[in-house]
Amino acid sequence: MDHISGAQGEVSQQVIATGDCGHQVDQVVGELYQLAALLLGDQDAAVMVVEESLASVLVDPCADEQQAMREARSSVVEHALARMEADRPGVLRATASSGSVCGEWEAVEQDPIAATVDAGAAQTDHMRVQMEQAVRKPQTRQMRKWLEALAPATRAVFVLRGLLRYDDKIAADLLSRGGVSNMWTAREVKRTYQDALCALSSLLMAQPLTAGQTA
Repeated sequence: MDHISGAQGEVSQQVIATGDCGHQVDQVVGELYQLAALLLGDQDAAVMVVEESLASVLVDPCADEQQAMREARSSVVEHALARMEADRPGVLRATASSGSVCGEWEAVEQDPIAATVDAGAAQTDHMRVQMEQAVRKPQTRQMRKWLEALAPATRAVFVLRGLLRYDDKIAADLLSRGGVSNMWTAREVKRTYQDALCALSSLLMAQPLTAGQTA
């Protein structure tokens, strides 16, 4: 990982910073890199995407850290999705759901993780905790390996909905920017996320996360 750390340090120089805020700069770049790597499933490509993203947006974490992160995160998502589509045209095209064995959530406002567990993945509080940990902090080796094995469109939906907590409509709009053939609807995003969560619950039942797992 040394080459990644070095590249990340170079990227940090692109973030405009004034005053004593070097820690914020490193934190911003680190979070953006992790986001890009999760979306792309490729660490080297993630570095390039973060470089491109920061070159196109003015990021000043010293002025307003939260606003800087929102703008930078949005830029990274758009650049990562654009790269995925450019490298493999049609890879982000919306496809029909394979049909989740966990069923579908009837209520739009229903918590997706709770709905997956309640649908039969595992009726235990422990599974709910495992799901929350895996979705909100997917940087463990086990989760990275699982994400990399997903179809690119499914992986993108999982990161947009689970990690970034974008709603179905926002995620659909972002995924649809690759062209007419890639048009997504909020319902398609919802079903794809359902399928991904169901698959994740099956994985965690067979291979639970452990406290010792690290990124």
